[in-house]
Amino acid sequence: MTETFNGGLARPGKMIGVLGPWIVLTPSASHLDFQMRFNWMRRFFGPWGLERSSVRDAYMSRPTVLNPLGVNVLAEENMPWTFYTEHPYDVLECLDRLGYPVRKAKW
Repeated sequence: MTETFNGGLARPGKMIGVLGPWIVLTPSASHLDFQMRFNWMRRFFGPWGLERSSVRDAYMSRPTVLNPLGVNVLAEENMPWTFYTEHPYDVLECLDRLGYPVRKAKW
């Protein structure tokens, strides 16, 4: 059974991210797949993906007033992809089960 998570996405090098539950993250053992939640939006935007071999680390981002809770996925380019979600611990637990390197929060 494939798990999916709804949230937002900020990609490295892009000024504007997608906030709100517009993105669906579907993690698998081989790659992370990000796509728009609604079919009519998929025609214009995405999909985006990260191969498993390029993922170096996954960790919870620090919540601030302007940034909601999220999961940072550090890839080869040393800039994090941030998946904004209300349930970051569930995403990290799923990634850990699939064999991704997950850093435990120290704070």
